[in-house]
Amino acid sequence: MTIQDRASTFNDLVQSSFRNAMDAVEKIHQTTAEIPIEILKEMGYPEDKAELFKDSHRRVLRTVYGGICNAHKDLGTLVVQQFGELGKFANGVVESGGSTSNKARQTKVRSKASQKKVTTGEIDTSVAKESGKNETVNISV
Repeated sequence: MTIQDRASTFNDLVQSSFRNAMDAVEKIHQTTAEIPIEILKEMGYPEDKAELFKDSHRRVLRTVYGGICNAHKDLGTLVVQQFGELGKFANGVVESGGSTSNKARQTKVRSKASQKKVTTGEIDTSVAKESGKNETVNISV
C-alpha cells in the first residue's frame, strides 16, 4: 500500500467523521432555529408564512453546511494528492518540466570499496575516512 493509498484511506475516514459531525451540528442548529417559529405559530402567526420562513432557513443551513463540507472534502483531496507527489519524489520520479530518471544519483565519497549501493540513504562514513580514496557510491533516493 503506497503512502497515497494510506492517505486516501485516512482521508475517507476523516471525511466520513467530519460529515457525520456536520450533519449533527446542522440538525441541532435547525432545531434551535425552529423553536421561535413554533412559538410564533402558537401566538397566532399565519402557519403558511411560518412554514415558508422555516423552509427558507433550512435551505440556507443546507447551503452553508454543505459548503463547509465541500471545502473540507476539497482540502482532503488536495492533501492526498500532495502525499502522492511526496511519494513520487521519494521514489525519484519527480515531474517538473520533465521527469527525472529512476537511476540512482551518484555522489563521490571516500571509501575502500569500489562501489556500494545504499538504498536507505545512509552512508557509513567511518570507512571513507580511513582509506583516503575518492570512489563513486550509488545512492538511491
